[in-house]
Amino acid sequence: MRRLLKYLRARSFERDLASEMEAHLDEKIERLTQEEGLPPEEARRRAIREFGNRTLLAESCRHHWAFPWFDELVQNFRFAFRLLRKSPMLTVVAVVTLALGIGSNTTVFSAVSHVLLRALPYSNSDRLFALWSRSAARGGAIMHVSAADFYDWREQSRAFESLAAHASWPMNLTGVEQPARLET
Repeated sequence: MRRLLKYLRARSFERDLASEMEAHLDEKIERLTQEEGLPPEEARRRAIREFGNRTLLAESCRHHWAFPWFDELVQNFRFAFRLLRKSPMLTVVAVVTLALGIGSNTTVFSAVSHVLLRALPYSNSDRLFALWSRSAARGGAIMHVSAADFYDWREQSRAFESLAAHASWPMNLTGVEQPARLET
């Protein structure tokens, strides 16, 4: 929580950090002038050299109190918005592309959700099964079940509560410009 609050007061923290570093530098200069008797200018040069790179130290401090990935993300967004503002046509293309992508993704997910992820609209739909027959003579190929086999299965079944059959027949659509074969 403290780290998050520091983000809200980042400028204040930067000022505090700069004044703290300056206070350490002044302390070092004062110690060099008093203990070693160096002139103030020479003491300042030596203190700066021994203190090290202030920018690097500030970055190190920021790394400890901040989230570097968040700072980079904010910088990337700022850069992206500046670029998009400079070229409006690119902005329009990017927005349209994102809108189409999000729209198509939503449509596909909705269809997949309704067809594959949700249960069938029947009571106890988790207990529904599909049965079919295989032909040993045709290498195990799936075959249509004859009506006689279906009636035998329904009469002799002990594993299923009830059985129902459905069938589809291909049909020809005529009376239009181009006749078409319909699979139902």
